[in-house]
Amino acid sequence: MSVAFLLSVYILSYYPLWLSVCFIDIKSIYIDKNSAIWTERIGLVSVGVLVILCYCITKSEIKRKKGIAQSYCYSLLEVKEQKAKVMDYVFTSVLPLLAFDFTTWSGCILFMIFFSFLCVLSVKHNNLNANIILDFSGYYMYECRLKLGEEDDIKTCILSSDRNLFDRKGEIIYLKTLNSEVRLDMGIKEIE
Repeated sequence: MSVAFLLSVYILSYYPLWLSVCFIDIKSIYIDKNSAIWTERIGLVSVGVLVILCYCITKSEIKRKKGIAQSYCYSLLEVKEQKAKVMDYVFTSVLPLLAFDFTTWSGCILFMIFFSFLCVLSVKHNNLNANIILDFSGYYMYECRLKLGEEDDIKTCILSSDRNLFDRKGEIIYLKTLNSEVRLDMGIKEIE
């Protein structure tokens, strides 16, 4: 996986935080009527550009990965949707970051230091976090048990869109590996 894709997924996984930062900045500008609003203006523009850029990179990388080349045929044995994964991530990883004061330079710099260290660790370990933007875009995470030919069962997480994997239980599906834990559903019913 490309570093740009991992960075984009990491940044988008904090989407509720970015919305909260924008709300805090808008409140500081229009309701609190602060006289020094450069921090807020820079924050609003930066967050807006960053989220749009990361969304475009993530969608294009997933679209680029779709296709039969380098995908493998698996038997889908068990399927369980990971409904609580996004909520768990928001409450344990995103919510604590709201403690930073985003209306001051010192608060923003402290946040950037902390966020940068988390980002480096996430990219270094090839981590795909639960992502609320992908969830809103129609991609769902499933915990599955698969079989590849005569090999032992594989437990993995599958990122899927455009179809419900519960309907495909017991059938053959085509997957492409995103990282050691997550595979992307190609959405292909059969190869011509």
